[in-house]
Amino acid sequence: MQLNANDLIDTARYPISTPGPERDAILSRVRGELAARGCAVLKGFLTPAGIAATVAEADGVAENGHRSFSRTNPYFTAEDDSLPATDPRRQYFDRSNAFVPADNFRPDGALRTVFDSTGFDDFVPYSPSKSLISLS
Repeated sequence: MQLNANDLIDTARYPISTPGPERDAILSRVRGELAARGCAVLKGFLTPAGIAATVAEADGVAENGHRSFSRTNPYFTAEDDSLPATDPRRQYFDRSNAFVPADNFRPDGALRTVFDSTGFDDFVPYSPSKSLISLS
């Protein structure tokens, strides 16, 4: 079955391929959040069908993830014994990540359909220093 990006993305809320003032306002907000906090959240970007399809696809390749485990503080800094024991930089927590390389996803799957959709690259800007965007 051929997936259609318009079935996966809520294009009424996020008109990613339709230039105009509505899209420009959203782009301005997203870029402002990235500049201010290094993160932008696009609530409702995916439709319920889009969420189901992307989750199913990700679950199907999860075993191919590269995993890492570490113990770190919220600032990712080295232990500093000169700081008080109550300082947040001395509070360490277990942290784990798993990253699935893109070549594990089908070219015609939900994730590629979203990421390759018309307007997506312009809508979701990439910056090496500030590029965390949550599509929920």
